[in-house]
Amino acid sequence: MAWEPIERSFERKLSARDKNVCPDCGEELERCEAWDISPDYIDQPDWIRAITNAKRCRDEECGFYYMRQGPAGFFMKPFGGRGLSELEFAGGMSMTKFRKKPVEIEATQWFKNGDHPEDKSEPVYSKDSEAFMSEGKVVRYYRRPDDDGQRKCEKCGEIMHVHGWIDTLEGGHIVCPGDWIITGVQGERYPCKPDVFEATYDLVE
Repeated sequence: MAWEPIERSFERKLSARDKNVCPDCGEELERCEAWDISPDYIDQPDWIRAITNAKRCRDEECGFYYMRQGPAGFFMKPFGGRGLSELEFAGGMSMTKFRKKPVEIEATQWFKNGDHPEDKSEPVYSKDSEAFMSEGKVVRYYRRPDDDGQRKCEKCGEIMHVHGWIDTLEGGHIVCPGDWIITGVQGERYPCKPDVFEATYDLVE
């Protein structure tokens, strides 16, 4: 007998895992070995079997089984046919939902060199050309010898010459005109697209 993963809501997973109650019939769940659910499971790698917990409903007619690998949980029910494959096993896992903690951040919208309050750009005067602003300390010029400054950005459509560059914990990131520069809780800075920023943050009064 094989076992087919069935999609269920996050709330039903919590019900089975934390309340130890079958969400189908209300009976108590009992601990069992994974191969009690599917004999073919014993052929799975040892590291998978070692971190997998299995429970089943005490009511045999219900047929509800629960298997949890690591922090991810998924539900399985019999459908008959072939044995449990590793692909089916992996396909049954689902992501756990989290809610971001309410944390205040500082942010400023960047359009051109010198826009960030800590860029500390200053006018540079030259006899041969018009005055221009020195490169920002936070958002620097985006300049690469292998990238034509007249190339249009795939994300915003502006030429790369008007873009900025900011050093991040991941190494660095291109800044498009209009991006928000966020200062995180540990002082780290990173860019955020305007639509994502609007959907994520509210102004603190």
